[in-house]
Amino acid sequence: NKNGKLEPKEVADAAQSLGICAKLLQVGDQAVSRDEFVGACKKLVGDGPRQVVIKLMQDQTQWQREKDARANNNLDNKFVVQALEGPT
Repeated sequence: NKNGKLEPKEVADAAQSLGICAKLLQVGDQAVSRDEFVGACKKLVGDGPRQVVIKLMQDQTQWQREKDARANNNLDNKFVVQALEGPT
């Protein structure tokens, strides 16, 4: 925004684009500076290479079923690896 801070919605959008759950950043419900946001991200995922889990699926029906299960069961992102959209 104009004062150089990210509003909670902007934090959530930026976190989602990075594949991070905004709640896990623990920045609260107030606007945060860019440095605060970056610091929270680094604290959560580290400042360098990180481990990644890749699950490949060939069957569209199975992938849709997994996406639906994740969406409908309110799974805790602290324990469930987030799914990122890939190219179509």
